[in-house]
Amino acid sequence: MIKWPDWSFSLLMPSGEAYKIPNLEKQIEEQPELFVQAVAMAYKRSDGGEDPVELRPPNQHVKEQRAGAAYRLLEKLSTIPGHNSEGELDPDRIVNWVQKVLESAIELSREDVCDFCLGKLFSKAPIGEDGVWPCEPVRKVLDRIVNAKVSRV
Repeated sequence: MIKWPDWSFSLLMPSGEAYKIPNLEKQIEEQPELFVQAVAMAYKRSDGGEDPVELRPPNQHVKEQRAGAAYRLLEKLSTIPGHNSEGELDPDRIVNWVQKVLESAIELSREDVCDFCLGKLFSKAPIGEDGVWPCEPVRKVLDRIVNAKVSRV
């Protein structure tokens, strides 16, 4: 797991739509655990258990700072992870990223809130070439995810 100080600069992120974070978004695309770490810092566990030591803040003040920064980071994300070498969204890469995120979220007892955060991220997907929102790769992924969840019921 990547330690908090490696991306704590997100505390300094100015608010506003014009400010983008492409380098951090690329890091999150390459390391899905960063997304889960932000979810874990912004939201409580659903089981009331304890997080791993590396996610536990030393005090309440740091906990609140981390939660605020992680929440702002999750709100700021606007690029859908899962691009191929040509920079195009690839449904298989998106699914792979989402699977890694969900596996980690389950381990940290944050599956439901992670689903919510993924939904917010996917809501920022661009319009597809056919003029329909969301774009085709994201539609394919959402269909796969919904079908997989429905088949588990």
